[in-house]
This record gives sequence, structure tokens and C-alpha cells, in this order.
Amino acid sequence: MSYKRKQIGKEKEKVVFPIAESLNNMPKNYQKFIEKIKDNIKQERIKAHLSANSSMILMYWNIGNSILEQQNKEAWGTKVIDRMSQDLKDAFPDITGFSTRNLKYMRKFADAWKNIEIVQRTVAQIPWRSNITLLDKLSDPKLRLFYAQKTIENGFGKDMLVFQIESQLHKRKGNSVSNFKQWQQIQGNDAEALEKQIKLFIDPVSETATTENMVYELLLKSGKDLNIKIEHKDNYYCINNNELILMLEKATQEIVDNVIAEKPQKVVALDRLFKGNDQLKTNTFLQMKDAEIEFKTI
Repeated sequence: MSYKRKQIGKEKEKVVFPIAESLNNMPKNYQKFIEKIKDNIKQERIKAHLSANSSMILMYWNIGNSILEQQNKEAWGTKVIDRMSQDLKDAFPDITGFSTRNLKYMRKFADAWKNIEIVQRTVAQIPWRSNITLLDKLSDPKLRLFYAQKTIENGFGKDMLVFQIESQLHKRKGNSVSNFKQWQQIQGNDAEALEKQIKLFIDPVSETATTENMVYELLLKSGKDLNIKIEHKDNYYCINNNELILMLEKATQEIVDNVIAEKPQKVVALDRLFKGNDQLKTNTFLQMKDAEIEFKTI
């Protein structure tokens, strides 16, 4: 296997261990860049005792995102990452995780999860090794999110996560769990089953659903990229600069007025938010129509 990069490392059993380039060979603003990274690490260390794993994952995302920004703006090459690795190890000798390989994973991690809200709510809640597994095993962002959520729900370790991915958990019957109850065909005259299905029209939201997971599922079902901008405002979610607004928490006339003022293209609301207030629901439909906003309840 050819190795095109400059061979300045020491060789042991055909493995090359890169040695950092001289500072003289770094881009002119590298010193300012690396000092900013060090400051960020110092700040995250202060928070670490509150939530060690989450803080570390967010720190990794910030480092990876900073690398991406510099590489996109100034076309920094791989030798900068080698230099970063050495400088960070020297500055923080008691912290592991600043190898060249891991810094590249941080860059890949930030590139895979561009939306910081998804990072905070989901992937920052699982171990770094599991995040590396998601990066290595999956290229589809929808599947990465699915398995990240399953890891949280079921407490999968790395080996179990690998097994579930390789055995295609997402395709196995009964495991593609939805946040919304599913209508099923009723066989014969099963009065109890019919009663359960009728209840779906009263409240179609699963008892185990969370607001965040409903947001992501609705985005997936709408064919949206999970990395688009999601902004949580007063009891509603603005998607992709108001292309879509999701009302999943509460509905009042004031909230409806605020939503209309955002001038979205489409609004989706949970029908149960209007329970016991048919007048508000009717008014909302009429107001949305007058504002030329597509409105749908589920």
C-alpha cells in the first residue's frame, strides 16, 4: 500500500507514526487557531464534572467543526492535523483523545452532524466509541440517527450496536418504532381491536413519544435533511428558515398569531392541542387559509 504523505515518522512493523511538522511550516494564522482550540478545551474541562460524556462529545464536535471551517476557508492539509495533535497533547498531557486519528474522526463527526441541536439532544448522549461506530458503519444520516436513538433507548454498548447494525435492526419487523400509533387491519368482528383503532383518531401520538423525536420523525417522513436548521421558539418549531413550522406542544390564539406572523409555507399541528376548543381549531384553519399558509393536523 503506497503512502503518499511525507514520511517523517519513525517506522515500526510497517506502521508510520506521524511526527508533527515544524511550526515554521504551518499556515500563518495557525498559532491563533490552536490557541483558540486550547481555550475551548479549558472551558469544557470546567464543565466536565457536570456531564462528562456530553461535554466531551460537544468539545469534539467544536474541534472538528473548527478544523472543517479552516480547511474550507484556507485549504489546510493533513499536516496541520498532525501539528494540532502534537500541540494539544503537549498542552493537555492528562487528556487522552488528541491523536491524529481521533482528530480526523472529530472532523468527520462534525461533517456528519452539522446541526448542533441534534448533537446536543442525541449523539452527545452516547459514548464516543459508539459515535465512531455510527460513522464507520453507516453513511445514511437517517439510519445514523435511528441507531443513535436506539442506543440511548436500549443502552447498547459498542459491540451490541455493531451487531444491531449488521443484523439490520431497522428492517426487522416491529423494531422501526414510530412516535405515532399505526392503523392496523382488523380481522373479523373484534370489538376490542376496533375500539383501540378508533382511539387512534382521538390521539394518534404514542405514549412513549417525546417532542424531539416527533420533530425528527416528521422531518424524515417529509423527506427533509436532518441537518437543516431547527429553531425551537415559544411552543413551536421553525424548520429551515420557516419553510415549515411544527406545533407539537401547545395551541392558544396567541401562539397561532405568532406562528402566522412567521409567514411559513406550511404548518403541521397535533390535533390533540385543540381538544375541547373547536372554536380555536376552526379559527386557526380560517386564519391560515387567509394567510395562504398550508395547514394540516395529525
